Amino acid sequence: MGYLAVIIMGCVVGACNGHLVTNLVNNAALPTCPALLHAATHPPRFSAPMPPDLRGKWLSTSCESRPGPGYVLRSYTFHHDGTFYLLLHTYHDASCAHPAHTLVAHGRLTLGRPSWVTPGGTEAEYTLSRVEVVPHTHRDAALVAAVVNA
Repeated sequence: MGYLAVIIMGCVVGACNGHLVTNLVNNAALPTCPALLHAATHPPRFSAPMPPDLRGKWLSTSCESRPGPGYVLRSYTFHHDGTFYLLLHTYHDASCAHPAHTLVAHGRLTLGRPSWVTPGGTEAEYTLSRVEVVPHTHRDAALVAAVVNA
């Protein structure tokens, strides 16, 4: 970016003085000063396909911190027919070394319009057809049972 700014400044200074900057090479293959100025002031706009293609497996790259406090690793599999499979592994610690329980969910994902809350995001509706909770310790099993039976 710094090099581009120097070239643009050289072009602007040269144009303002009414003559070419003497140390620039005159080559038709090089972009013109107006083209460089336009490129610097009008960056390209990138957009994602709508709706986004989520098919495939999506995995957490590291242990995620969640409100609560909680720590999770996620594994989503999105199928071509709009169904999904989720494994949400929860942990007691920030390094995700001590498992608490795993949430297994199956269902359908319906993508909506672009999100007005999250730039670049898409609104979505999850319809759950099956949810299972698998505790990994006796203590966590008792906690899950207490919540379910409350």
